[in-house]
Amino acid sequence: GQGVVIPDKGGKRHQKIPIDLQLESPDLLALKGVSQLQQFKVACELRSFIEHWHFSDFQLSEVRVNEKAIGYDEHLSSPGDNLALFAWTLQETQPVVYEKIVQEMARRVPGLSNIEAVLEGERVYLQFQYRAFPEPFLSWQVSAGTLTLFAYLLLLYDPHSHSLLCVEEPEKQIYPDLL
Repeated sequence: GQGVVIPDKGGKRHQKIPIDLQLESPDLLALKGVSQLQQFKVACELRSFIEHWHFSDFQLSEVRVNEKAIGYDEHLSSPGDNLALFAWTLQETQPVVYEKIVQEMARRVPGLSNIEAVLEGERVYLQFQYRAFPEPFLSWQVSAGTLTLFAYLLLLYDPHSHSLLCVEEPEKQIYPDLL
């Protein structure tokens, strides 16, 4: 609840004058409060860095259920339950980025030619088109590795990237050479 803060005003460290601060409550995070003030630039940068971390714990059971209604998702959620919706958002708002992701998938998954996020009614779902088949496959019909790889590429190519990306068990469901 109390401590010393040194403002970042340039100059040498020994010339900076420490400021004694007392927080309203000892359970408040000082970094959150202090970093809102412009004179504490380093604290602001650290807070921003931490706030933009992303922890991905991709859950295949969540992805295979296509219950997400239409809308807009800025990022892929931690369990990946908004995979189709986030892919649709990228496909509509960042077509160049989305096409790059599809190309990377086609390069890694034999026979895959396209992945399209399709809006039908008020639901969004994914169609995986393979060269050898006339009809596309839905996300619940493709392998766990294909879905997981697609999710990881969406995370890596996210136009609003995270400052730190942590992935729980990245080797699960994916052939080591692809990882």
